[in-house]
Amino acid sequence: LRDIAKSESESGHVNMLETLAGRIATRLLSLPGVDVARVRVVKPSIFSDCDGVAVDVSARRGVA
Repeated sequence: LRDIAKSESESGHVNMLETLAGRIATRLLSLPGVDVARVRVVKPSIFSDCDGVAVDVSARRGVA
């Protein structure tokens, strides 16, 4: 799982956290036996008034 997340996050610039989380979820769903993926991506220290920004994405095999 870590390798998939690391690979997607290092594959080039992504403008939106939602896009990155979606790509990770799609890759996870391609693994044998994975029918549901829930991914949280956190970008720390992006704003001075909070610890970070996060996005959660849920995906299910066979559901667009």
